[in-house]
Amino acid sequence: MPDDSFRIAEEVIAGVGAGVSNEIDKRTEGSIFWTVVLKVVFYGVPLGILIYYLNDAYGWF
Repeated sequence: MPDDSFRIAEEVIAGVGAGVSNEIDKRTEGSIFWTVVLKVVFYGVPLGILIYYLNDAYGWF
């Protein structure tokens, strides 16, 4: 069962990340600084929090 939940979580993270990246790229055309800052804030931080809680719940890592 943890394998299925890991696969689902991985797909959700990848999907959300792709959507966030595309939206940020559209809104920050040409500004590499704001692209990096916004991707870290809106993707990296929530991803880290999600991995922390999933690890606590399932003990994957």
